[in-house]
Amino acid sequence: SVIVITIFEAVIAGILVCLAMHYLAGQEWGISIILGAIATATAPASTMMTIKQYGADGNFVSTLLQVVALDDAVCLLVFSFAVAFATMLFTGQISITYVVMPLVWNVIACIAGVCFGCLLSKLITPKRTNENRLILTFSLLLALAGLCSIVDCSPLLACMIMSAVYINRTGDDCLYKI
Repeated sequence: SVIVITIFEAVIAGILVCLAMHYLAGQEWGISIILGAIATATAPASTMMTIKQYGADGNFVSTLLQVVALDDAVCLLVFSFAVAFATMLFTGQISITYVVMPLVWNVIACIAGVCFGCLLSKLITPKRTNENRLILTFSLLLALAGLCSIVDCSPLLACMIMSAVYINRTGDDCLYKI
């Protein structure tokens, strides 16, 4: 249900903004598509602060937090696709490579995020000091962001996945507190 909610919430907002920008504001399709992709994002900080302020808990809050986390991932994927598609529209060159390659690189970045998360969960042992944990974590985050920058894909998505894999494999929220 979380995945369905996330996709519908993000995609419907993006489609509505895209259509409104094109038909109501008279923008070109390329600009409308990019603005629609931007509209798929939500502000997780305001959601988190509201939950924290009211001490909210339960199934609804759990689902909401999962949707907020996945929403940013959907936004990054939709935005990379939209930019590639808009580039194709603006240049007039129709090539499947413009659309497919950003998606391929983002999938590879996600796989790298999973691998780095698994590696981090193996490297951080209970015997390590807090400073050592931070050094390992930042080293892997910077390495992953560097790899993503080389192939021009989103380091944010890959690092989010690395973090999610680490916390789900270890349950060690101590690293986040540090």
